[in-house]
Amino acid sequence: MNNRLMLAMLLPCLAVLAAACRPITAPPPATLDVTFAIANGTTGFAATIYAQEVDSGATATKLYAAYSDPITMTAAAPGTYVLYARLVEAPDEYHYGMAACADGAASCERRVLTAIDVAPGERYAVTIDDRTPLLPERDLPVTVPWQSAPEE
Repeated sequence: MNNRLMLAMLLPCLAVLAAACRPITAPPPATLDVTFAIANGTTGFAATIYAQEVDSGATATKLYAAYSDPITMTAAAPGTYVLYARLVEAPDEYHYGMAACADGAASCERRVLTAIDVAPGERYAVTIDDRTPLLPERDLPVTVPWQSAPEE
């Protein structure tokens, strides 16, 4: 009888422990459909595409082949990302970003990187086509000027 009583007391405890020991899963990543367009909506150059989280600096990369259709890449979510590209042939000389006019600018002479907020499991279409913004150091928090994309 004592064994049955002991077993009856242990089973609920084991059930609670088993529930607490389930592996923690990360949320699904966000999907980014990236178009790299530097001349008439296309490019004849290969580039490395970067999606960099502004606070942590975590950076995802993917190759964009010359004359390629838009590519798909993923980014850990949730997060806020700036996207940019460096040409494979001359990464320090030719670089592009997803950019817009700086907030409050009377004219659009100064363009800054535009960051997007991504949510787990969501899909986003982005275009990298502007040569003017400053680019961040890879794998570090973003310290160059950037602004959040307007809410749609």
